[in-house]
Amino acid sequence: MMMVDHMRMARNSIRANRFRSFLTMLGVIIGVASVVTVVGIGEGIKHQVNRQSETVTKNIISVRPGRIAERDGNGVITRINILPASIQTGSITLNDAKEIELIDGVERVVPMALVSGTVKYDNKEYGGATVIATKHDFVDTVSQKIDFGGFYGDVDKEKRVAVIGKSIAEDFFGEVVPIGKTFTFRDQEYIVRGVFEQFPIAPLTQNMNYNSTIFIPENVGYNLSGSKPQLYELLVSVKPEYDKQSVVRAIDQRIKSVHGGQEDFTVLRSDEMSILTSKTFTLVSSTTVLIAIISLLVGGIGIMNVMLVTVSERAREIGIRKAVGASNSQIKWQFLTESMVLSFWGSLSGLLVAGIVMLLLRIFTNLEPVVNLSVVIFAIIGSVVIGTVFGVAPARKAARKDPIDSLRSM
Repeated sequence: MMMVDHMRMARNSIRANRFRSFLTMLGVIIGVASVVTVVGIGEGIKHQVNRQSETVTKNIISVRPGRIAERDGNGVITRINILPASIQTGSITLNDAKEIELIDGVERVVPMALVSGTVKYDNKEYGGATVIATKHDFVDTVSQKIDFGGFYGDVDKEKRVAVIGKSIAEDFFGEVVPIGKTFTFRDQEYIVRGVFEQFPIAPLTQNMNYNSTIFIPENVGYNLSGSKPQLYELLVSVKPEYDKQSVVRAIDQRIKSVHGGQEDFTVLRSDEMSILTSKTFTLVSSTTVLIAIISLLVGGIGIMNVMLVTVSERAREIGIRKAVGASNSQIKWQFLTESMVLSFWGSLSGLLVAGIVMLLLRIFTNLEPVVNLSVVIFAIIGSVVIGTVFGVAPARKAARKDPIDSLRSM
C-alpha cells in the first residue's frame, strides 16, 4: 500500500513539472531509442541477407578481389576486413576463372565484369545504373526468373543486347515492359531483350544490387574495356553431389597457387554472406551501442541532479511529512520511487521513438528492422536500474533532512 502511495506522489510530482521531467528523461529516451533501433536494424539486415542467400545464391561460391575475410585452420571466418568492403577489381582475372573450371565439383564459372560509362535514353542520362558484362548462363547460375522477354544466349555474345533489372525499367525507361527499347552506352546502341523479376535486396552488404543493373554479353563488354576486363566477382556454381566447403578449399588453394602465394582474393560460400554482414555491422553498431549506453549514464546523472534540486525545493514538504510521523525510510522510498518512475517513463518513451524510427525506415528505405524482444526487456530493466542507482543519493539526502530545519524554510 505504501508503494502505491509513493507511485501516486511520484506521478503527481512529475505531472506538476512536465517540461523539466521531459528534459530529465531525455538522456534515457535517446539511449533506449538508439540501442533498440541499432539492434533492430542489425537483426533486420541479417534476415534480409539470409533470405537473399536462400533465394538467389543458394548453391553458389563467390570469388572476390581483396582479402575481405580470414579463416582459421578449419575454414571458419575469424576476422573481417572492413577496408575492402566496397566493390573492388584487379586481383581476379579470366585466367582464374579458367583454373577454377578445372576443379572437381565445379559446374560452371560466371565472370562478372564492371564496365564504366554513361547510360543514355531519350536525351537523358541515368547515373544510378551499373553495367555488367557476363556470360549467358548467369541467369541459370542465380536461378532468377525473368518477368518479360528473355536472357541472351551463347550465340549472342557479340550482339549489343541487354537484360535489365526491374528498377532500371521503372526508373529509367518509365515503364514496366521496355522490351525492344534502345539505349546508348559508350556511343553504341543496345536493345533491351529482357527484364528481371525483382531481386531480393540486402542493404549494407557487399552484394551488387541487380535491380539497378544492366547486363550485356561478355565479349561486348570485354571489347568496351579495351584491355583486360575488370572483374569484381566470379560466381561459381557447385554440383549438387559435392560438398561446398571442400570446393571452397580447393578454389582457395588453386587461386593462391596461380597468384604466386598471394592471398589477394576471398572465397565465400553463399551462406557465409550473413556471417560477413553480421560481423561487419556488429563492428559498426557496437560503437553506436556504446554511445547509447553512455547516453543512458548521462541520463541517470541528469535524473540525479534534478532530483537533488527537487529535494531542496521540497524541503517544506519533507518537514511536514516528518512532523506528522513519516520515517526516514518512507521519505527515502518516496524520492527513490520518483527517480525510478522517471527512468521507467523515459524507457517507454525511448521505445516509442525507436518504434517510430523503425517504421519510417521500413516505409522510406529498403531496410527492414526487426524488434528484438530481449533487447526491449533489457533496455527497460537497464533504465530502471540506472534510475534506481542514481536516485539513491537524492533519496538519502531527503531522508536525512532535519525536520526542524525543513519547517523553518516555510
